[in-house]
Amino acid sequence: MAKSVTEVLKEYLKAHESKHIGKYRFRAAYRSGDFVVKGIYYIMDNSFRTIEIFVELTVIDEEVNVTFSEKLNEQEKQYITNDLIEKIINRLQDKNYLHYSLYERFIDEKQPTEITTVSPRDWIDVLNFMKYHYGVNQETSDRFNRLFRPAMANLRESKHYEEYLDAIYAFFENVDYQYEWGSGNSIYLDTEYQYHLFYLREILKSLYENFDEFYNMQPDKTYRIIKLLCDHYRFAMMIMVDYMKRIIAPSSAQDKLFERLDQEYILFNEETKHFKDYNIVYSYLYYLYHDDHENYHKIVEDVIRIVVNYYLTYVNHDLDLALGNAFIKSEGYETIVEIFHTDYNTMIFTVFPIESFPDELKNTIRDELARAIRFFAGRMDNDQYRMSSLEQVLNINRLLLDNFREWYE
Repeated sequence: MAKSVTEVLKEYLKAHESKHIGKYRFRAAYRSGDFVVKGIYYIMDNSFRTIEIFVELTVIDEEVNVTFSEKLNEQEKQYITNDLIEKIINRLQDKNYLHYSLYERFIDEKQPTEITTVSPRDWIDVLNFMKYHYGVNQETSDRFNRLFRPAMANLRESKHYEEYLDAIYAFFENVDYQYEWGSGNSIYLDTEYQYHLFYLREILKSLYENFDEFYNMQPDKTYRIIKLLCDHYRFAMMIMVDYMKRIIAPSSAQDKLFERLDQEYILFNEETKHFKDYNIVYSYLYYLYHDDHENYHKIVEDVIRIVVNYYLTYVNHDLDLALGNAFIKSEGYETIVEIFHTDYNTMIFTVFPIESFPDELKNTIRDELARAIRFFAGRMDNDQYRMSSLEQVLNINRLLLDNFREWYE
């Protein structure tokens, strides 16, 4: 009896085990023949320019063959091959209806193809086909979502909840990745979901506006989506921003959801001193749901602390800054003052400049800076803190000179 493609691929992996972690990262892959898979892997150079490698994997007569568009060392080839095969095996476990030969016709907006049945996995195959041929960019995202959004609306309206929720999960999971690329002292955080944010937010809003119906009919699949968000807090907060408070309302379904989340995650409380000690997404949703403004505000403060950290870590921090500004707009600039009062971290005023604050808060900031400089000056007698305290004193002096020169003099 002939072996299945999955069996052939698993045997190949077993025979070519490798612990080498390659430099290249996965970008897209789709099936283009009877069993031909085309994929793209890429790296970023020291100037953060993208370098792509095109890969073609075929299975013929129970033999795996792989070709690369550029020369690579054998370890890197094996890493890419094994990684691609693992992704193919996972893909083969999911059902599909859309034949690979129809992808190009399916996405043709001038001559749309009437295809009534498309599985959640089919949508990801279509997205990968588009990424392979058109790149990961805003245009590709818009083009894909012009097809995906009406199809999702039809699934929701026709109450095909299982397919609808599976499609949401597949979409979220496929675009939610973060790759760090370093160059000297700079780090670039590469993500795809930045191009889909508008659509991701729209989907999440729709999910929450009909949450009870979805959860009562498909509790496990609904929970799986929320769990994915809890496991990826930057991705989740970028989608949630600050609109969730307007759409979360008490319900028996959400009570059940939080009972399940409580078994999986740690909720913020007075004993958790740092956002790494608890799950920020679960806590954010929980305190919004229970209308606990005090604890919700503390979660927002930690979100802003994360924003400051990302701002200072990554050269492409525009999304994080936009997230921080969205929360400041809803919670007020007083939030920044409160964080500084607790942390005495002067870098927060690098991310959120004092000149952007309302005039009525500036005297309060000045007083906080004056207290902070006395605090750090007092620590300079301690050898352990002398250098860090000196740095903070210099930063505060600069802030006072730049923003309160007349008072300072």
